[in-house]
Amino acid sequence: MPVRDAPEELSLLDYAGIARRRWPWVLLPVVLITSLAVAYGITRPATYDAESRVLLADTAAQRTLDPGSQNTGFLSRELTNEISLARSDTVETLVADELGEIPAINISGANDSDVLIFRANSGSPADAATIANTWAEKYVQVKRDDAVRNIQAAMTSLQTRLEQLRTDRQEIRAPLDQLDRRIAATSDPDLAAQLQSDYDRLADDLRLELELVTGQAEATAASLNQLEIDAEIAALGEARIVQVAAEPAQPSNPPLSRFIALGGFLGLVVGAGLALLIDVRDNRIRTATDVQAITALPVLASIPLAPRNLLNNLHRITQTEPEGQWSEGYHLVRSSIEFVSYESEMKSVLVTSPNPSEGKSTTASNLAIALASAGNRVVLADVDFRRPTVAKNYDVPSEPGLSDLVRGNPNTQQTAHTIAGIDDLLVMPTGSIPPNPAAFVATPGFVNTLDWIREQSSTLVLDAPPVLAVSDAHTMARHVDGVVLTARANRTTKQDLTNVINVLTQVGARIIGVVLIGVEESEGYGQYYYGPDQPRTTTRPENLGRDTEQLWAKGNGAAANGNGNGNGNGAPAPKPRRSVIDAE
Repeated sequence: MPVRDAPEELSLLDYAGIARRRWPWVLLPVVLITSLAVAYGITRPATYDAESRVLLADTAAQRTLDPGSQNTGFLSRELTNEISLARSDTVETLVADELGEIPAINISGANDSDVLIFRANSGSPADAATIANTWAEKYVQVKRDDAVRNIQAAMTSLQTRLEQLRTDRQEIRAPLDQLDRRIAATSDPDLAAQLQSDYDRLADDLRLELELVTGQAEATAASLNQLEIDAEIAALGEARIVQVAAEPAQPSNPPLSRFIALGGFLGLVVGAGLALLIDVRDNRIRTATDVQAITALPVLASIPLAPRNLLNNLHRITQTEPEGQWSEGYHLVRSSIEFVSYESEMKSVLVTSPNPSEGKSTTASNLAIALASAGNRVVLADVDFRRPTVAKNYDVPSEPGLSDLVRGNPNTQQTAHTIAGIDDLLVMPTGSIPPNPAAFVATPGFVNTLDWIREQSSTLVLDAPPVLAVSDAHTMARHVDGVVLTARANRTTKQDLTNVINVLTQVGARIIGVVLIGVEESEGYGQYYYGPDQPRTTTRPENLGRDTEQLWAKGNGAAANGNGNGNGNGAPAPKPRRSVIDAE
């Protein structure tokens, strides 16, 4: 099959090609977003950052009730709770009462330390310092009030516990006290001795329990005394400000270079995505690589864009600029046709394109000139009965022409014209336009006439209408030896080229290859064309004539009668045409 499946994945070279083709779309977002970023950085009002720091510590109640909590990791684990306290409604209310509003503040913990950082940002250095200091002060105040309340609650709890321990001790000593009173009250020595023995035995039994209760009571009393001391310390606060925010001397705005870097990076990302999106959605052919990606057909030549001063003579640029790179491209097409002719006869070539204005007439004309310059007797026939161009391009009468030759009108020897300066090239215009071109090119008389002209020349080049526009080229493609497709870079779509190849393949046409017109100069043959110091020389066979009448010597100018059927007067009977399978 001449049509390939498109590759599913893009390689790095593909991405590089997209960037090269779409560089304006990559550059535009970079310039635009970077400019906006710079403008924002320049016009952004100056802001100032001020920072105050608060050192956290265990509360007095924690130190008294749980001495084991005094370690460096304790407050770090509780840092999140302290930040929540600093942002609590209680602190915010105190700040609002002081400043008249609740300003924005950033509160965070310092790494590997029990320090809260209060960072304020404002358009005024003084306001930034005031906000940071006020928020830190109100947090310390709330922290201090909470500590005092916690100590008071702890003291109340310890006092209750101490009283309970004292009561328990009295209840444990009650039997001993009772025996002690009985010993003091008796006068009987024997009874006193007995009671003393009972007392000693009971005291020994209750000794451990009394020691435990007494020890707990003494420890509780000591803790209560320590809390009374810490209560005075707690009044000074369990958190203290270790860094007071000062008015910043310089604004905290990021440097302009950061905006430039960020804008450039974002612009590059957006530009790359935009370029990729546009390239994926854009299905136009640009280079020979694009053609080769969708078809197995060879690219016969990539013709570069011609300069503005040569646009009026593009159809004869091979004659007017024989040493130019554009001529070299058409000579490559000629060489490809001659190479194919070694394997199978290639005496009639139809040149067409998917759509109008895609270079098929220019290619047909220059191919005919290139073939003629190599010493071949060439006939360039205009078979585009919709929009004929050959007569205008070569400044010859449009009538009589090919259609008149098909109808067998008189003076048919005048249907072909020699061109000054181009040996062995005959130009045949369309002639009078038939009312139904599609039906006209399907008549046996038209086919017979093409066969007859083909036999009288070395090569017959047909300038046909576009394939997707009308059906004329479909019909004619079956009756020629080969078809040359043209595509215009940045205009012809991959889908259109694929459709044309499929259509021509279905009708049995033999497609020689594709000529890509209007590529960038770097994609053409500018590095290899023959310059003024390297003239091209060709050898022309001596036995080939140039007189127009020699073309019609056998047929006397008539190939068909008026109804389009061959009459045998000089035109051979229809020959069976070779299919694309036979040609292969």
